[in-house]
Amino acid sequence: MTVQKAIKILYWWINQKQQAMETLQEKWKYSDDSYGVEKTLMDSDKVLISNLETIKKELDPNASYIAF
Repeated sequence: MTVQKAIKILYWWINQKQQAMETLQEKWKYSDDSYGVEKTLMDSDKVLISNLETIKKELDPNASYIAF
């Protein structure tokens, strides 16, 4: 796999996770004061997106690659 392809996958993965989180927030009527399973899942996805963003910045520090 080339670095360019890896970056494209990272952009796609981040986008997919962000869209999924938005959909769940709307369906669950999630807010910052929510708790339980919803909060656990949302917090987990926030950490995952943050980690993916960190990897993306390491591979594409100037954000010069446009995946779409």
